[in-house]
Amino acid sequence: MIRLLPLLLLSMPAWAQPGSRRVAVLTRSTTAPVVDGRLSEWSPGLFALSPPNELGLAASITEEGSIASDADHSAQVWLTTTPGALHLAALVTDDEVIATHEAPELYRDDGVELLLTKPDGALFHLGLSASGKAWLFSPPGASLDGIRVAVVRAPPGYSLEVTVPLTRFGATDRTLDGWRLNLAARDVDADGSAHRVWSGYRHNLVASFGQLVVRQAPPPAAKIPPCPPPKRTVVVDRPLEARAGGLFVADAGVTLRLVNYQPAEDGWDAMWTHFDTKRLADDLQRAVQVGANAIRIFVFYATFGEHQPKPELLQRLTTVVNLAASAGLVTVVSFFPFDKEFRKSAWPGMGAHLETIVKAFVGHPGIAMWDLMNEPDHAWAQDGGVRASEVEAWAREMTSRVKRADPTHLVTVGQAGHSALPFVDVVSVHGYFDEVPMNEFLARAKALGKPVVLQEFGRTRLYWSADEVAAFDESVCAAARSAGISGVGAWELFDHPVGSLGWSKTPWKESEENWFGLLSTSGERWPRARSFCRCLEAPALVVRQPAR
Repeated sequence: MIRLLPLLLLSMPAWAQPGSRRVAVLTRSTTAPVVDGRLSEWSPGLFALSPPNELGLAASITEEGSIASDADHSAQVWLTTTPGALHLAALVTDDEVIATHEAPELYRDDGVELLLTKPDGALFHLGLSASGKAWLFSPPGASLDGIRVAVVRAPPGYSLEVTVPLTRFGATDRTLDGWRLNLAARDVDADGSAHRVWSGYRHNLVASFGQLVVRQAPPPAAKIPPCPPPKRTVVVDRPLEARAGGLFVADAGVTLRLVNYQPAEDGWDAMWTHFDTKRLADDLQRAVQVGANAIRIFVFYATFGEHQPKPELLQRLTTVVNLAASAGLVTVVSFFPFDKEFRKSAWPGMGAHLETIVKAFVGHPGIAMWDLMNEPDHAWAQDGGVRASEVEAWAREMTSRVKRADPTHLVTVGQAGHSALPFVDVVSVHGYFDEVPMNEFLARAKALGKPVVLQEFGRTRLYWSADEVAAFDESVCAAARSAGISGVGAWELFDHPVGSLGWSKTPWKESEENWFGLLSTSGERWPRARSFCRCLEAPALVVRQPAR
């Protein structure tokens, strides 16, 4: 991977200090990515690489025209090498993608350019069109044999991958250190064209190129063994009950070890629009293998049909709940993950949405509880214009409606931690606030006299190492044991590829949300998966599905 370092000069090692205007770090890996234009292997994923180089107004030089903003045109670029090839990936933001030309005029398209110079000054200049075609500026007349390119177009731009045999450079992965490198992303608009150049003052000014430094990619994470088998098993043949500050099935106490779930590559509402039952079944088995006996999933108001839920989507929800039950998992169904609307004029539609869905599951043992909204207290704590009393009035009304439509299941509301709702059956809280000690945070929740579930906790590996995240989880689980709560919920089962979380984040931008998984995007266990195995003493569940 390449990373841009102009803001880190004070912390640069000695080898990175003088001589070059920019220093580019390229990792040496052992596994080559699949050239398909989908970047799930890049970050986080196959190479465990650091954040990418940013090609934007603040960090680059624009030539041949003007670029209005990063939303008009910008890019993130990764580089890695394997013994036989150099690999580049780019996520390009471009409000108007133009890729209509053929050779020899491909350079007139939007695209990305890679420029390398050997110590003897020989230049390799490769152009990559947003159409998925490549051309060589230099050496002139050279063959494109062995160069593979793939592009995926998706708003607000496109993703691109290319693999170039190192024989094209007369190099091996061991001889690239000290070469010069430049990167450019080209934007073509109706009013002219522009290059966005990373390391050089101009794309053809070789003397200003950055220095390429090759470093070995970190070794893969140690193999994390499977979880030990639970010490007891509980048969769930009816909905859970809340009494005596705990969760029960008949006389058997149940502690939930819950994992928040959405597929690695199709997060948020894409789980429902790109519905894949085989993938779901495989993922749910992975959840069981990391010690979970419950999952939490999200239902999206608009996607499901707002006040009139679509039968097809309702059937998909039923499929997930039943697949989870077959795997030994009960399901917390969480509504309105991003639809923070509390005006009374919206209540009828939101209420109808809830009532229609919960009626379909009356008495189903696979439903652990209905979670009426994800973090409604964020709306008044952060956004302004919404009062805490409005949030509470909404939650009280929706609780009443759900209880009438389905009196068999527990009701909760996943609170960020700013407030508590005393009328729910289960107090669900999210534990991300370092300023409040976890013991104190959970004691406040327990004081309400209801079962308490720490519905979300975790730290992102974008900012903390995998071992630091596991140590944090251990401290949370110790506090949960001490408080005697009824469940814990890891955020979340999988890491997510860059570009797959566009619902709540700017598409194509990596963020902390990509790095919270117990598992990598391809299913390998991170160290926090071992901590999760030991988080509370949770029984295995045998969930009886209702007769049809």
